[in-house]
Amino acid sequence: MHAPGFWNIILILAIVVLLFGGKKLPELGGAFGEALKNFKKSVKDVETSAANATQPPPQAQAQAPTMEPQKTLPPAQPQTQSQPSTESSAKPQA
Repeated sequence: MHAPGFWNIILILAIVVLLFGGKKLPELGGAFGEALKNFKKSVKDVETSAANATQPPPQAQAQAPTMEPQKTLPPAQPQTQSQPSTESSAKPQA
């Protein structure tokens, strides 16, 4: 599809003038310009918030812990100690 030519644009403008009238066109143009400005502002805000969300705050970068290699522990050995008898821990009677 090709871009609209000069006469196509003139025809579209003539139809717009007939539909809305000469007095309404400046209001429509102002409203369209305001809407376009708000749209661009919103797009810019979304882009900056997305960029800020992907980057951690500068304080968090300075305090981020460094990754140290994990120390491996030897396997746990089962304890085979017997329970102390209650007879030896009893107090002698006087």
